[in-house]
Amino acid sequence: MGAGAYTVDINPVAEFVGPGTLVRRVVPIPPPQSSGTVKYGDVFVSLASNAPVTVNVTILTQTGTTPVGTVNVAPGRTSINHKFLTGDLAVDISFTVSPTAKYVTALVEYVTL
Repeated sequence: MGAGAYTVDINPVAEFVGPGTLVRRVVPIPPPQSSGTVKYGDVFVSLASNAPVTVNVTILTQTGTTPVGTVNVAPGRTSINHKFLTGDLAVDISFTVSPTAKYVTALVEYVTL
């Protein structure tokens, strides 16, 4: 059994957009629960920010979407608290840039079987 992780910047050009700008990114995830060619187990996603920010989160699946809702991200790292299932493909993440909250990064962690 192994493990891995990767990050995706939700707003990689924060210095070029002003407050009030809605930023949205789709973050792909490994196929959970041994559902892909490479056998991944559990998948976890957390969000990190430089300041408090409210982030909207939706899971994209093979059959549509599953809203997670809003996640209040404190400075540092906050889990989105979603159990990823077979058929979950990606996480749609959006937030509005504020004078203090300019940066959000998604951390995807996974286990290989």
